[in-house]
Amino acid sequence: PIRRPEELLDDPHLLATGDLADIVLPDGDRAGQAVKTTLLPLAMDGARLGVRADPPRFGADTDELLAGVGYTPDEIAALRARHVVA
Repeated sequence: PIRRPEELLDDPHLLATGDLADIVLPDGDRAGQAVKTTLLPLAMDGARLGVRADPPRFGADTDELLAGVGYTPDEIAALRARHVVA
């Protein structure tokens, strides 16, 4: 059957296999709240992959990513001033 995303949280298979995990949202209207997410259905050397860390706050990596592709600090500041990036 085709399921809607919100139905995943009650899926018997995901519940039985432990493929749901809690993460804490860092910002937005649900900042600081734990929410359920699905895990990747992968294993490495027989070990299931879990959640390594909660997601970063919105825009937390913007400066590093833009600098990594050649933007200068002044160019990044100009983009931020124009609300092009967070």
